[in-house]
Amino acid sequence: MADERRSRVDTSSESAEGKVPAQTEKQIYLCDLCGVPMLNLHCKLICEQCGYKRDCSDP
Repeated sequence: MADERRSRVDTSSESAEGKVPAQTEKQIYLCDLCGVPMLNLHCKLICEQCGYKRDCSDP
C-alpha cells in the first residue's frame, strides 16, 4: 500500500512538471526611433542599435 501511494505521488509530480504555463509568449517592444526590437531588462527597455531607453509601463 505504501508503494501505491509513492507511485501516485511520483505520477502527479511528473504531470505537474510537464505542464506549460499559460503565458509563455513574451511581449516584443519595438524601438520608437529606429524600429529594432528592444532588449527587456526588468521592465527597462533598451534599444541596442540607437541606445533609446524607456520603461515598459510607458504608453
